[in-house]
Amino acid sequence: MHFIHLYDLIKHIEYGTNLHISMLFFGHYGNDIFHLPHNHVIHCSPVCNAMKSMPNGLKKCFKCRNMAIAKARKTKESFGGVCINGVYEFVHPVCLNNDIVCIIFIGNIMNNNKKTKQLPPQLIDTMEHNFSLEKCKELAIFIENYIRMMLPYISHNLSLEKQSSLIENIKNYIQENAYSKNTISEIAEIFHYNAKYIGQLFKKETKISLNEYIHIIRLEHAKILLSESDKTILSIAFEIGYNSVSYFNRVFKNHFSITPKEYRKMVRPFK
Repeated sequence: MHFIHLYDLIKHIEYGTNLHISMLFFGHYGNDIFHLPHNHVIHCSPVCNAMKSMPNGLKKCFKCRNMAIAKARKTKESFGGVCINGVYEFVHPVCLNNDIVCIIFIGNIMNNNKKTKQLPPQLIDTMEHNFSLEKCKELAIFIENYIRMMLPYISHNLSLEKQSSLIENIKNYIQENAYSKNTISEIAEIFHYNAKYIGQLFKKETKISLNEYIHIIRLEHAKILLSESDKTILSIAFEIGYNSVSYFNRVFKNHFSITPKEYRKMVRPFK
């Protein structure tokens, strides 16, 4: 039997609107099975991208989204709300046997509050207007029903894909929370697995440790900040989760064979 891909379904739903739909998968119900591109795993709309480019904007956006994730995981109920930038979003957890399969985010919706009205007109024009809570619920349930329809098929193929799906979800989570001080214990708790098991499985599948991967993602963000901003090396170290600038310098040099200062001078020789 042929099924439409989840990504195609989302594209059809978004067509003719300014909605942005993204999904975060948990456990072994992985995004590598549903094949969503990265811009539908994270929040990625003109407003979100503009706000993330502001000083500390990315960190604030991640903090806000993590609060929504924590609430959805705790209550296992859908809710709507306005983010720190004044954009309305509907959050809908999909549950199976008391486990959360994924969280559906339906956002980029105009909200008539003070923060939203302060956005530049060109950004306001990119948002979806007059989209009600009831419409959000209908869309979320429609997507949930599709996922539930696919779960028996996924379970049938789970023996081959369970591990890689879990690792894919963990990697997506770390990438989106690069500015948080993630620990293996915290990640294991989020995904409802033993920390030792998570660490061993991650190394088996990726050939590097989970801590190494967290460092790599942080350092890649550091390279972007070093090349595209005028922030001090100290502030960059703190921003990506390092409490010590000397430790940040050492980790950066061990990974790239060059210090952060040398890297900045190399990519911005005239600054």
